[in-house]
Amino acid sequence: MTKRESLGTFSLILWLCSCTGCSSIRQVYAESEANLEVVVGDPITFATYQSKNGLLAQCFRDGTIYVGLNHMVGAGPHGFRSTDGGKTWTPAPYSGAIIGQTSDGTIMAFEQLTYRKGPGQFIGKVRFSNDGWKTVDGPRDIPLHMRKGASGIGDDMKSFEGPIFWGSMVELPKGDLLATMYGYFEGDNTPIELPADNPLYNNPKFAKYRTLVLRSQDHGRSWSYLSTVAYDPKVGQEGYCEPAMARLQDSRLLCVMRTGYAKDPMYQCWSRDNGQTWSKPVSIGVRGVDPALTVLSDGMVACSYGVKGHIKGMRRERNVMFSVDGGATWSHTTQIYGGPGGSYPGLCAFRPGEILFVYEAQALSERFNEPNPLKFRAMGAVIRVKRM
Repeated sequence: MTKRESLGTFSLILWLCSCTGCSSIRQVYAESEANLEVVVGDPITFATYQSKNGLLAQCFRDGTIYVGLNHMVGAGPHGFRSTDGGKTWTPAPYSGAIIGQTSDGTIMAFEQLTYRKGPGQFIGKVRFSNDGWKTVDGPRDIPLHMRKGASGIGDDMKSFEGPIFWGSMVELPKGDLLATMYGYFEGDNTPIELPADNPLYNNPKFAKYRTLVLRSQDHGRSWSYLSTVAYDPKVGQEGYCEPAMARLQDSRLLCVMRTGYAKDPMYQCWSRDNGQTWSKPVSIGVRGVDPALTVLSDGMVACSYGVKGHIKGMRRERNVMFSVDGGATWSHTTQIYGGPGGSYPGLCAFRPGEILFVYEAQALSERFNEPNPLKFRAMGAVIRVKRM
């Protein structure tokens, strides 16, 4: 049985108690007192391709597991699905930057970019599926209402017309849907902190971001601005961006966000009123980018993230950490992979106490210990976690 065929082989057992390795990840909170056993499985390879993407993972209500590339570049496949608990995988359609499922089984996937239609009016590109992402309809043009939404420039030096979808879609008990975004409102013009030789240095169109939430009250057919999760031009190199949101077992919403490239910590907020208002952002004390959240069946929260710290310009970590108290404390940080490649991992809880963690690794060239700029691998591992 090969690693690609099975998620059932586990090779590394990590005993990580609250007294071990936690002091480096907490700044404003006491360390977690939880004792957890974390078991990391053998690596799985989904595909090799020629463009760097981030990865996301989603577990659907019928047991289907989906792994997708964030960006559709080059020849496919751009996604993979399993209907047998991860024993086998087949190619699947492209999703986008967010994928989520509602209680009636409808799956929605949002492309990252939005397009201006008029003052305060934008269009989003959304795909729909009712069969576990086996077949997909779209992308459809979906109206978005953001009165103060504004255009900007990204770190690829390409302009975008409006705030971008990123992170999570959450369904509330009465059927409303929430989706996270980041970008600019009119007047957000504090330049991102860049070296003076950067071509975007002091360009107000490349400004510090805000994180916001849109709400749909018609099953995803249209969306409107609900709230700003966080905005403060004094925080971080980049401001609040790349959000991940989850609904906790006590009905609060938790949102974790990136604030910088390689030196700034992630921040988090909570909402007690279904996303209408948010607590003041607080630093987690962990450097990271592109967090993703999943809530396990016992209420534990897992957060994946990448670290862009460099060793000889190439090393990038893909980590996971855990919280047993709704994000008040985080502990048991576990590095799943450290090496060249993308810094954007993802995860989903697919069985009680089990998480699928996905990440991207850069293949090596024929020259010793040098990355191959044309080859990347979509990888994964299953993590078992339980309270001791």
